[in-house]
Amino acid sequence: MNKQDNIIIYGVQYPNPDSVHWEAEECIDFRLSSIEYRTLLQGYPPDWDCRYAPFQFQDWLYITRSGFWLKKIKYEKQEDGFYHLSRHLTSEKGRGHNLLLEIFCNGYFKPSLFEVVQRAGY
Repeated sequence: MNKQDNIIIYGVQYPNPDSVHWEAEECIDFRLSSIEYRTLLQGYPPDWDCRYAPFQFQDWLYITRSGFWLKKIKYEKQEDGFYHLSRHLTSEKGRGHNLLLEIFCNGYFKPSLFEVVQRAGY
C-alpha cells in the first residue's frame, strides 16, 4: 500500500493513514486486561449515537470518524499483566479530544469497557 491508496472502513473511504500528519499527544494510560484489550481490538462501526469508531489496521488501533483519522494508538503488555498505552498520536482533527475516554464510556463493546475508566479514577 502506498500513501496515495485509500481504504474502506465500515463502508467509508479513508486516505492511507501514512498520508496523515501525526503528532504525539499525552493521554491517560487506561490500562487494559487481556480480555479488555482483545475486546478493544474488535472495534465496532460508528452510528448516530456513537460516532467515533475504533479500528485496528497495520498493528495500530485507530479512532476514526466520518472519513477522518483522529487518533493512532498502541498498547503493549507490561510486567503487571495489563496492556498499557505506549504510543498516543493525534491528527490535527483529533487534537485535544480524549477519544479513548469517549469510546470506553459510550462504545458498543461486548463486554463493556466502562470498568477501564473506573479503574483509571474517572
